[in-house]
Amino acid sequence: MRSGSNLIVFLIIIIFISSSGPVIANPKIVSVETFWEDSLAVVRPEIIEPFREEIWRALLSGLPIAIDFEIRISRIGYVKRQSYQVIVQHEVWENRFRVVAPVGTITIIDYNALEHYFKNNLGLYVDAHDLPYIGYWFVKVRVGEGRVIRDKGLKQSHGIEPELIGLTAWLFKWGKPKANYSDWSELVRLPDPIKSGKKAK
Repeated sequence: MRSGSNLIVFLIIIIFISSSGPVIANPKIVSVETFWEDSLAVVRPEIIEPFREEIWRALLSGLPIAIDFEIRISRIGYVKRQSYQVIVQHEVWENRFRVVAPVGTITIIDYNALEHYFKNNLGLYVDAHDLPYIGYWFVKVRVGEGRVIRDKGLKQSHGIEPELIGLTAWLFKWGKPKANYSDWSELVRLPDPIKSGKKAK
């Protein structure tokens, strides 16, 4: 009898959150802000509509969702790429979201706050050691569609890879191979670290 009551509570939570959830489309990058924090270059994309409908439903069921990001950092004669992964999981019984981001794990109370996080607070970081001060650096970003994670380890990863090496294919909807990124953002210049009060080593 208790298990039946728990199931009813679970379904009520899902129905309530679904009704207050997003108008679903594919994720888009509206703009990109760049600045320095100590020895880190911060790239802050403004993401809207981060979850399409089937991924949102999977998230509400408790399945962990990964969203992949790719940054291309370039100057004359040189290009490098840095990839990131942000993991979101809905903690059903607590009715909150857990986000594993490049800066660590945070707890978000509802969808509106989650949407605000992707729009205003998501930061992707590049160490100054990876950006030798030789001329100006330019940055552009793209975001992948959310995908269900089948690995329960929930490992968050990021790192720089040479431009000529393609991204390893990942699993999108229900484990089917599908590479689908948003369009690239507009090219944005990274501020001069010296004029910003930071010194790239």
